[in-house]
Amino acid sequence: MTSSFFVDFHDLLENLVPSHPECFILGDFNLHLETQSTATSTFNDILASFDLKQRVSFSTHIRGHCLDLPITHSTTDYMHTLTARDSLSDYFTVTAEIKCKHNPM
Repeated sequence: MTSSFFVDFHDLLENLVPSHPECFILGDFNLHLETQSTATSTFNDILASFDLKQRVSFSTHIRGHCLDLPITHSTTDYMHTLTARDSLSDYFTVTAEIKCKHNPM
């Protein structure tokens, strides 16, 4: 992970979160969050600075890495995350259930 990723990720959140506080971010971040490193600390610090929380606490890859992350605001009514082996890939399928508020425009 390069430092430019963290700058770009911070800038994205800086523009996204204030106007969309209930955003739901999904992605393969290619960070091994199950291990302590400068990269994982930086990533977690960025999330914390925007009051965001990544919701996976298990391996999302067959080699034991936690790579695919659903990220929400820390107060989002997050129900649970499930995983199942995807026979077509070396990644697990990650599904999540959240409660969303209806916000008519």
